[in-house]
Amino acid sequence: MAVDIEAIKAKLKALNSYGSASTTSSMNLWYPEVGEYTIRCIPWSDAPDGQPYHEFSFYYFGKYKMLARSQFGHSDPIKECRDKLFSTKKDDDKQLAKKLLAKTRAYILVLVRGKESEGIKVWSVGKEIHSRLLNFFLDSEIGDYTDLNSGFDLKVTVKKLPGKKYNDTAVDVARKPSKAFGDLAKLEELKKNVPNLRNVYKEKTYEECKRDLDTWLSEGAPSDGDAGTEHNAPETTATQAKSDKPVTKTTETTKSNTDQKLDDLETLFASVNNS
Repeated sequence: MAVDIEAIKAKLKALNSYGSASTTSSMNLWYPEVGEYTIRCIPWSDAPDGQPYHEFSFYYFGKYKMLARSQFGHSDPIKECRDKLFSTKKDDDKQLAKKLLAKTRAYILVLVRGKESEGIKVWSVGKEIHSRLLNFFLDSEIGDYTDLNSGFDLKVTVKKLPGKKYNDTAVDVARKPSKAFGDLAKLEELKKNVPNLRNVYKEKTYEECKRDLDTWLSEGAPSDGDAGTEHNAPETTATQAKSDKPVTKTTETTKSNTDQKLDDLETLFASVNNS
């Protein structure tokens, strides 16, 4: 029997990735397209005390997306660089520092009504939707809408508005209490299939973060547009990013300025490490 090299490679890849949840492909993400939906938010079993959802802060620059190490109390070269840039009070440093601000995402467990057979999904939302969802808890007429026995479904409407690059998402409460799922014991079993988010979004080491930062800076710190969301505002890679300005060839002067900026940043890092 002839050996199929490509088939063996595919098998090895599958074996090496088995049991690993290092990418979002291992998570059943919900991406609402234009339309109307009814969903039920399900509380995480391992959410922080008193909180219904998980939150993570990420850095987005160029093709890089990484967890902010500082949110876990770990040394963070991106934050160190950003703080130093802000401290110089220079306009160009300030603009570069703003690109290194972390963006927070909230992760909501949902059942999509009419598609319960697809299991529990994870909805990743930004600041505006997250704030609205949290404010529902403070409404005396709503309260804990995630309660499995007497909570409320949510109505999600996604529209494409003229002149807007990304879809507009509105969320409201269906003001009629209901049970989240017919068989709550089965629902708990379904929740066990949801991966641990810390396994999905791996934290990079200090050295890995600094290496990616240095690479991005050496490329001239390209503009990232509206990076920072996972669907309505897609993350932009360095090769996908497009500027409104005409593309011009890189001159030796530009290269020199970039090299100087890298030298300045190395000095900043050195001062952090020696302080």
